[in-house]
Amino acid sequence: EVREKMLKAALGLGLADFSKCRYEPDDVFTVNARGQIIQTVNQTALRIPLLRAAMMIGQKMRETAFVDRDPQLLKRVVEYHSCAADELQDVSLINWLAKTCSQGYVSQFCDEFG
Repeated sequence: EVREKMLKAALGLGLADFSKCRYEPDDVFTVNARGQIIQTVNQTALRIPLLRAAMMIGQKMRETAFVDRDPQLLKRVVEYHSCAADELQDVSLINWLAKTCSQGYVSQFCDEFG
């Protein structure tokens, strides 16, 4: 049970790599962001409109979805959305990024996802 919780936490932060496993758990969503594979749990992906759309397209095409977005920024978005709801109370994504990233990163994020 502890291992499972740790795995879900690592997935939520995009830190787990299932590419070396023989199978992928049903609750893992994989996306190709400009050639870099990013994985998270489905619950987190469904909170992000871009990934929700990519998930539907990937399921329809029966292949890993591709998004033309900066993988480092996409990892930040996944990290933000993987936080517990109470941690996000009254915190916008831009404010959260401003606290965790450089100003250039925030500007790039606005260009990429705005």
